[in-house]
Amino acid sequence: MVRIAVITEKPKIFHLISKELKELGIPYYSLLPQREIPKDVTIILTSTEEVEKIPKNINAHIITTSANINDIKKAILKLKVLLSESGRKGQVIIGIDPGDVYGIVVTFGGKVIDTGLFYSPREVIKYIKLVQNALLKFSDGELIIRIGNGSPLHQRWLFRYLKNVRLCAHYEIVDETYTTMTRTKFRKRDITAAMLISKKRGRTVDIDHINISLKPGEIKYIQAKSRILSNGRITISWGLAEKVAKGELSLEKAVKIMEDHMKTWR
Repeated sequence: MVRIAVITEKPKIFHLISKELKELGIPYYSLLPQREIPKDVTIILTSTEEVEKIPKNINAHIITTSANINDIKKAILKLKVLLSESGRKGQVIIGIDPGDVYGIVVTFGGKVIDTGLFYSPREVIKYIKLVQNALLKFSDGELIIRIGNGSPLHQRWLFRYLKNVRLCAHYEIVDETYTTMTRTKFRKRDITAAMLISKKRGRTVDIDHINISLKPGEIKYIQAKSRILSNGRITISWGLAEKVAKGELSLEKAVKIMEDHMKTWR
């Protein structure tokens, strides 16, 4: 049986890790570095500074982290892999359901280890990078990213961002037939669709040759999103919306630029 110990004297790290473990319903020992570690402990979570205080002969997986929230998230992802019972190596697949809300599911060795909802391609990319960095040493082969084809506009928007960051990954476009769940609540629906997409083989695509040309409707959509983001105060210009669509600028940054321009006009 897997037993987890959180070993740290650092209040912030303990608070962040314990909060994540409680939300996941995972029991754990709470220990100070100088305390004796129970023999049944198989996974240890500790700080990067305190790892040297862990006995060298301890027979347990050790996961280190800083107090940075992204490092905490990486540590929890590593923990989920070790708890998945899929072994130390496995195929990492990310399924994405594009739309106003991007539903994402991460599987390792065929088992779901994480899910998320994101509201822009920029957020999606940040999350994919976090997953890739966290699970690199566990990955058996290239990262596979499967993207649903149900919303061409959101799919193109995401592919432009992916093309800019040049991730080391294999891309597939998945037919979303039978993956859209119309009778469930929208948050659960997006995650369920992403889960089905992650399990369905798609058509392999070369990200350098995929058609991601801009469409007029896409620019208008991004302008509408800028109005929502600014609570109806601002509509970004066509030029700024184009830069957002191409992945050259975040929507938040574009709204701020437009806001600054508007102040000079007054």
